[in-house]
Amino acid sequence: MRPVAIGRKNWIHVGSPQAGPKIAAILSVVESCRRLKLSVRDYLAAVLPGLADRPI
Repeated sequence: MRPVAIGRKNWIHVGSPQAGPKIAAILSVVESCRRLKLSVRDYLAAVLPGLADRPI
């Protein structure tokens, strides 16, 4: 997880002010799946459709 934590701080300045935090959030989900030995594709396929129905 240490490379992820370091990456979060480094990616704050990627592309646009909004890009860094978004990349850091996506990488956090991906790295959590890896550590829990879950398929990232299966996890996202299960979670993302449900997010479309949630209010902002």
